[in-house]
Amino acid sequence: MSHQKESIASIRWFGLVPSGWVTYRLKQVTISVTSGVSVNASDAGAEPHQFGVLKTSAVCGGKFFPEENKTVWESEADRLACPVTRNSLIMSRMNTPSLVGESGYVAQDFPTLFLPDRLWKLVFDNETVFTPYISHVLSSSGARQALSCMATGTSPSMKNLSIEEMGNLPVPLPALDEQKLIAAYLDRETARIDALIAAKERMLALLEEKRAALISRVVTCGLDPNVPLKPSGQEWLGEIPAHWKLERLKFHLLNIEQGWSPQCDSYPAEPDEWGVLKVGAVNSWTFNALENKRLPNDVEPLCEYEIKPRDVLMSRANTAQLLGSVVYPESVFA
Repeated sequence: MSHQKESIASIRWFGLVPSGWVTYRLKQVTISVTSGVSVNASDAGAEPHQFGVLKTSAVCGGKFFPEENKTVWESEADRLACPVTRNSLIMSRMNTPSLVGESGYVAQDFPTLFLPDRLWKLVFDNETVFTPYISHVLSSSGARQALSCMATGTSPSMKNLSIEEMGNLPVPLPALDEQKLIAAYLDRETARIDALIAAKERMLALLEEKRAALISRVVTCGLDPNVPLKPSGQEWLGEIPAHWKLERLKFHLLNIEQGWSPQCDSYPAEPDEWGVLKVGAVNSWTFNALENKRLPNDVEPLCEYEIKPRDVLMSRANTAQLLGSVVYPESVFA
C-alpha cells in the first residue's frame, strides 16, 4: 500500500500533523464502499419487526441515529440492499451543500435497517484504521469543509459526492494504538459536552413551559391579577374575568382552508422557488419557513394556498403533543 510520509505532513484541510503520523488517501484504507436503493416507504419509523430504510438525517456530526428511518412497504422488501452493520461508517453522498459528506459511526448490527441510494456504507482496513477514530476525523471541520468543496451538482440546494473524490480525501493516521487512545479521549470529552448541551436544552424547555404558562394566564385572566373571576364552564379553560364573554371560535372565523400535499423534493426550496410547508413549520409556537419541501419544476403551484398576511396556521395532524400547534407567520411578509 503506497503512502506519503513527511517529517511534518502538511494537509490542506487539516494543517500540520505530528511528524510520526502517516498521510493516506481515504481509499487506501477503505475495504468497501456500498450503497442501498431507493424504495417506497411510509414516513413513520419502522417498528422492531419491520424493515426500515434510513433517512439522510440518520448521520450527523459523527453520530448515527437509527431512529431516523422510514417503514418500507411490504411489497418493496425484496428490493432492499445494504443492511446496517457494526463497525462501519455511514456517509451522506447526496445532500445540501452544508450536509453533504456528513457521516456517523455504527457500533452494532441493525439487521432490519437498510441504506437508501443517498447513503454510503464504508468499511475500513482494521489493521490500519480504528473506525471510531476515522469517524472523528471525517466529522472534523477540516474534513467537512473538504468534502463539501468536493461535491458537485447544478442545483444550489443539492450536491453530490463521487466515490473517486471522496476516496482521494487525505487523512492523517497515527499508529493504531494511538488512534484508539485519541478516539477514547474524544468520546469522553464529547460526551461531557453533550451532557452540558442536554442540561442547557432542559433549561430551555423549562423556560418554554414558563413562557406558555405566562401566555395562558394572561389570555385567560387578563393583566389585572385582582380582577373578579367566574367559571368559564370549560374544564380546560378554568375561570375567566367576570366581565369577559365566552364565544365559540367559529363565530369569529372568516374562512378555514386545508392545504395541499403534492409529491415534493426532499430538500427545502430556495428563496425564488415554490415550497410546501412541513408540519414542523408550526411547532413551538414559532413559524419556521425553512421547514418546507421544494415543489418540483414540473408541478404547477396552486397560488390559492399561498400564505398571506393575517393568516393563522394550525397543525391539524401531528403527534399528541404538537397537535393543534398555532403560529402567526407575520415575519414572512416583512
